Amino acid sequence: MAQEELDVERSAQMRTLLATEGEQAVAQRFGEDALQSREFEHAQRQRRAALARERAQVERGVADAERARNEDRARSERAEAVRREQAEGQRRTQAAETGPASAGRTGAESAGDLRQQRARERVEASRQRVHAANKAQDRRKEQAQRQGAGQKM
Repeated sequence: MAQEELDVERSAQMRTLLATEGEQAVAQRFGEDALQSREFEHAQRQRRAALARERAQVERGVADAERARNEDRARSERAEAVRREQAEGQRRTQAAETGPASAGRTGAESAGDLRQQRARERVEASRQRVHAANKAQDRRKEQAQRQGAGQKM
């Protein structure tokens, strides 16, 4: 009965090795037969679930940043439309009173541009974090494969 129960501690050790050094490290430490064990399957399921949670969190961050950028863009466009209406109204008033006049860039327009730029920067930073996480995972896999190939020779 004791052998049928899942060894949670062993599974946790396998999960840690799997995450940091890869499958080959698990085989090296626990033996090739360990890769067929219930503990290893459990460790793999937990690792996949953790990776899925991390990926979902990053994707939510990217989506939030994009949503904020779109909201900022819409707000900026509305502010620009209001500014143009006001400027046109002022031009008409000035033209009626004194003649044609030119209007310059407003502070609201500049603030909208700044918000858009910050939103773009947040999106880019999130994308870079996703790229870095994927690259680190690829490096760990490659390292584990190289270590496994070196062990076989």
